[in-house]
Amino acid sequence: MHTTSLIKYPVFIKGKNYTGHTPKITQSSLLTEFAYQVFPKEIEEMKNDILLIPLGKAVSEVVKKLVNQGNITEYSCLFGFPHPSGANGHRKRQFEMVKPELQRIVKKYANQFDQSKTKS
Repeated sequence: MHTTSLIKYPVFIKGKNYTGHTPKITQSSLLTEFAYQVFPKEIEEMKNDILLIPLGKAVSEVVKKLVNQGNITEYSCLFGFPHPSGANGHRKRQFEMVKPELQRIVKKYANQFDQSKTKS
C-alpha cells in the first residue's frame, strides 16, 4: 500500500488548512502543477497494477481529468469513495449509496490483475 495525496505537502489558505475547494486547484498555478505534473509522475513510477482511490470530489475531478488525458488508466481508479474526514458528515450515507458500485469496480480490477498474472 502506498498512500499519497494529490498535493503531497500541507497547504494553507489564509492561515487555514486547504480543503481542495477554495480556491479550486486550477485557480492556482502551484496547486495545478502539483495535481497535473507532480502527482502523475509519482503514479507513473509505480507499477500499472495499482488501485487508486481518490478521496472526495475535488480529487476525483482531477483524477478523472488525468484519466481523460491518458495519464492514468480508468480501470485502476475507485471513483465515488467519499472523503473520510470528520468534516464530511454524510460520508457513511455516501458510502452505503455507492458501495455496490465500488465492490463491482474492485472485483473487475482484481479479475484484470489476476488475468495479467496468469499470462506472465
